[in-house]
Parts: sequence; C-alpha cells; structure tokens
Amino acid sequence: MVTPGSGDQGIDIIATRHGRRVGIQCKRYSGSVGNKAVQEAYAGQAYHKTHMAVVITTGRYTASAHDLSRRTGVHLLHVTDIPRMHRIVSF
Repeated sequence: MVTPGSGDQGIDIIATRHGRRVGIQCKRYSGSVGNKAVQEAYAGQAYHKTHMAVVITTGRYTASAHDLSRRTGVHLLHVTDIPRMHRIVSF
C-alpha cells in the first residue's frame, strides 16, 4: 500500500508478507541520507503499527544514520537491495 504524499508520518509504503507489515521510507538522493530519515521511519513504524521499518535510498547513509539505525532497529537499504529485501529484512 502506498501512503498519501503528505501526512504519511514518515512511511511511504507499507508492505505485507506472511502477516507482517513493514513500513518503508523512500529517499531518492544522490548524496547522503542522515538521521532525519531514520527518525521519520522509526516514528512512522509506531504510527502505522508496522512490525519493522526500513529506509531505502539511491544514495548513501551517514555514519550517524547507521548508528541511529542500530539503536532503533530501522533497517538501512540501498535501492539495489530491493530484489533480495525479503532475505535481508526477514519478513
């Protein structure tokens, strides 16, 4: 399910597989994705009551974003990870 363009509370897509819901925040950037995306996905996970949250980008992540993702459990993926996302995120 694709969420509305505005007021999505940090989640752009909600994917469901085997009864588990995953909130996905999409960032089409050529540069770095920082903490804000991780914070939005984490908040969106609570708001949409998903089992987990993921940020997917075309760019790269800052060291700070990696650190925050480890603390919050938000998965950080690159767009090239999408074909094997079900194995990486295990949902």
